[in-house]
Amino acid sequence: MLDSRAQQQDPAGLTSRLALHCEYHDPHADLVRRYLLFFYPHDNSVEMYDVALQRTFLKRAKYPPLKLADLVPGTAVSVFARQLHLTDYADNFTRAQLHKAVETVILYVPDVQNVGAVLARITAGSGGPATVQGIRAVSAEAVAASRLVPNPPRGNTKGAIVKIAAATAAGAPPGRPASAPPHSPALASVADAAVAACGGVRVVDERAFDALMRAPRPARDTNDASLLVVKPHAVAQGHVGAILRNLVAGGFQIADMQSFTLAKPDAEDFLEIYKGVLPEYHMMVQELTAGLLVAVHVTHSTQPARTVPLLRDLCGPDDPDLANVLRPRALRAQYGHDKVHNAVHCTDLPDDARLEVDFFFQIMAT
Repeated sequence: MLDSRAQQQDPAGLTSRLALHCEYHDPHADLVRRYLLFFYPHDNSVEMYDVALQRTFLKRAKYPPLKLADLVPGTAVSVFARQLHLTDYADNFTRAQLHKAVETVILYVPDVQNVGAVLARITAGSGGPATVQGIRAVSAEAVAASRLVPNPPRGNTKGAIVKIAAATAAGAPPGRPASAPPHSPALASVADAAVAACGGVRVVDERAFDALMRAPRPARDTNDASLLVVKPHAVAQGHVGAILRNLVAGGFQIADMQSFTLAKPDAEDFLEIYKGVLPEYHMMVQELTAGLLVAVHVTHSTQPARTVPLLRDLCGPDDPDLANVLRPRALRAQYGHDKVHNAVHCTDLPDDARLEVDFFFQIMAT
């Protein structure tokens, strides 16, 4: 039963706390621990309640990185370095408030190379960031089997499915602007126009989306490959579309793509080569576990043998300040903030490319 404190509400729902069920995998005890996550929209504070022990686990504290649009059941969020999987709304009040405050849409883009342009157009048209809640490259065969669209594509084409969310004007507490101004079009109408321009559709069947996220992987070749990871802070700030659009415009092709949430041991494994080498290692691990990331297997369209160095050039130096001086159009210069929150990770050395691609698309994807 929901702790009675969760029922503290005001008529507008803006100074009340919202409550969601969540789970945390404790790697030390190898247990799944269940909590109630309380979120106070008016000051961006959080609180956690241990369901099994029936006591407060985390006292109320402000946590600016967590946004209203992040509170979507079925996704994961990071709260003070703990990765929490949101499983359901904890009460009808929260369900009603979040349905009004957060708009979510699912899209199918028939050509995966166009997904960045579609997302960038949605962000530009909706007046605020539309954050990715889940994304994956899918084969035409998997789409046909799912009956996702009435006239599925044929052949060996690869498309993409993506779930995006944006806070509505109703989701802005008093004194704070919504991510979408009141005069902005609804996310659904903007998304419909953007995806229709490339022959895609909006999907209303959430079960079909979930099934496609687990579908067999499209065929891919790891020769002449490299890996790009859009880091959680860039995902949360709505930069996925612009980054993918710039990637394709830079001469690269998306061979595969999927969103992931990493547990700390997985992030440590992936970044192990930097342990003891970079002083930011522990902060880099924390950033990769801070929320949803998007891993992209890429190859260069005209110079595949030079994919790794060319992608490294597109990303720019690790330090965004240095990138602004040397390569002002680089991804890290445009979307990065510091050496940890520098928007993207990319493969450094050709010998590491297959290992990094396989880490996400073979090990983590199983």
